[in-house]
Amino acid sequence: MPTIVTMGVLIFISSWNSYFWPLIMTNNNDMRVLTVGIAMLRDSIAGNEAMFFNVIMASSVMAIIPIVIVFTVMQKHIVAAMANSTFK
Repeated sequence: MPTIVTMGVLIFISSWNSYFWPLIMTNNNDMRVLTVGIAMLRDSIAGNEAMFFNVIMASSVMAIIPIVIVFTVMQKHIVAAMANSTFK
């Protein structure tokens, strides 16, 4: 069971952080995921001399919060899976 939970967490993190596939598959800005939105925000203000790093960092923290929550909830299972695979 801990191995399955660990794989689920890793798949969730991989899906949450995906950038290229949602960028290709969506053609409407209302349908874009958060990581694509952060990149578009960075690119849209790159022409200005004053980049708003506070907005980019705040949106990056918002993108990290679900990953941190999932990891802290499932941390016991992840550690158990790592311990089981190491001591066999």
